[in-house]
Amino acid sequence: MHRDLGMALWSGAGAAITILLGSAFWIGTEWADGAIALEMAAVACCFFAAQDNPVPAILDFALYNAVAAVLAGIYIFAIMPHIDGFVMLAFALGPMFLLLGRVIANPRLAGRALAVGATLPTLAGLSNTYSADFASYLNSALALVLGMGFAGLVTALVRAVGAEWGARRILRACWYDIRAVADIRAPAPDGGLRPVFAGKLLDRMGLLVPRLAALPPGSEIAAADALADIRTGMNVLELRGVERALPISARAAVDGALSLLADHYRAVCRAGAPRPPSPPLLAGIDAALAALMPLPDRKPRQALLALAGIRRALSDGVPDLPPPTPAVPAPPTPEESLAA
Repeated sequence: MHRDLGMALWSGAGAAITILLGSAFWIGTEWADGAIALEMAAVACCFFAAQDNPVPAILDFALYNAVAAVLAGIYIFAIMPHIDGFVMLAFALGPMFLLLGRVIANPRLAGRALAVGATLPTLAGLSNTYSADFASYLNSALALVLGMGFAGLVTALVRAVGAEWGARRILRACWYDIRAVADIRAPAPDGGLRPVFAGKLLDRMGLLVPRLAALPPGSEIAAADALADIRTGMNVLELRGVERALPISARAAVDGALSLLADHYRAVCRAGAPRPPSPPLLAGIDAALAALMPLPDRKPRQALLALAGIRRALSDGVPDLPPPTPAVPAPPTPEESLAA
């Protein structure tokens, strides 16, 4: 699966800065419940670390923690004093938690209901004996909400990025892997790499699609076709797997096409944006197709299909590209056949 170590390092640095600043505030003010604020700040930084811009999610979580704090206050000071025994407690808590369970089943509202459902019993301080202290409750509630708000503030200053930035990093990782697989100087990948490579590219597409949908139409990244890159990568793997079984002349043509493809993706990685295939790249692929078409064996047929798939994937969404024009050799004359 896709791993972005740079983003993980940046997220970890943002969480570390939040904890250090929060600890300095806690120690400097000698706030009795500062540890709760610090805990919630750390939870917020880690809970939403996979998002490009976690600030809206953190602030939304903090808002519904505040809602949970109000509900906990109502339970502690208005309902709990009148409860005696487990049955009455179940009747008091049942409707609220059944409603929260129903709302959590809705993906659009699940995060908000989870914030309320996780915070409410913590602040309510459920135990086998009733004890209520308003100052302690208020300190805990403020620490919980302010801790998450502080995490949102620090994250906005040091960590938040846009969807285009995240999409560009995911696309660049795809392009880099395709370039590495197409590099004929590297050993040919074995058969076990194909499902691993496919899983990684498909995982990246799942991460990429919602980010691309959030981009404005004019963005150069919005025009990227992740599915075309996945098809290109899979066909390159197929081609590298059978190239050693090709005749020498056909293998040389295929290696030339792969070298041009690796150069193409190297240039795409440097530019950080998709670009149409160059005429030399298309000519190299067409030359490899022409070298493979007369060959009758099964391995050349697999290589031919892979090359055709690469050319089709590179051509998707690019207008005015010339069609493939492999120079198919003329059938041999009877004299040439007899001489052979």
